Amino acid sequence: MDVIFGGRIRSLDGDRGRIELTFLDAAGNPITFADPLGTAQPLTKAVTNTSNTTDRWELAGDRVALPTGTRKIVFRFVADQSNYITNYDGAGSNDGYLDAAFLRLASRNAAPDAGAYGNTSADWAAVNPAPHIALRFPELYTDWERDKPHTIRWETFNNPAGSAVRIDLYQDGPDGPALLTTIAASTPDDGKYIWIPSTSGIDFGTYGLRIQLSLVGHPAVIDRSTETFTVPEDGHQYYVNDSSTIK
Repeated sequence: MDVIFGGRIRSLDGDRGRIELTFLDAAGNPITFADPLGTAQPLTKAVTNTSNTTDRWELAGDRVALPTGTRKIVFRFVADQSNYITNYDGAGSNDGYLDAAFLRLASRNAAPDAGAYGNTSADWAAVNPAPHIALRFPELYTDWERDKPHTIRWETFNNPAGSAVRIDLYQDGPDGPALLTTIAASTPDDGKYIWIPSTSGIDFGTYGLRIQLSLVGHPAVIDRSTETFTVPEDGHQYYVNDSSTIK
């Protein structure tokens, strides 16, 4: 299995933020490795290749192999102060921020390796024979106009019976994603479905949406958008804040 994780990182004044994963065993102890001196060190994966932008939320993340023996994963956001700025109480402010965090597991064997050195008999033998579905769009954040058609795209693997695909629309809430409506109870597994939000009663200014796909013949086989998307507000005037008040 692989771990796919990340989030949106932003800085107010150059302070640096990063995401760290720590893998725990069944007893809750960190899984370790031996450093060059033979000392056991926690096996931690960190995302540090962020530019910590101040003008936008930067998508940061990675895909790493799940260490053998992992039973729990600790997801931690760390902010390191780089600029000392005194706030109202006389203390320095640490202004690294995280939003839209995500973490999920994915099988390495959903499809054979078709790269330059792949597509071998060993690659095919390692493929998981169980059905699998993978959402391709919308997977990350996007703005989806209410009255314009866009295409939901996906891939399926090991679906020999040609099971139809169910498309549901979820919306994030206080308790996590919840079913909002069903876009298509059954559509052919051809990898695409054209959808206009207004046809499903979605209004302007609707946030926190996710597409979930499942196989009608195998309801437990599902995939859902990693990040939410938005049906933005109506209007024809747009304003961009470029940190300047000059018109």
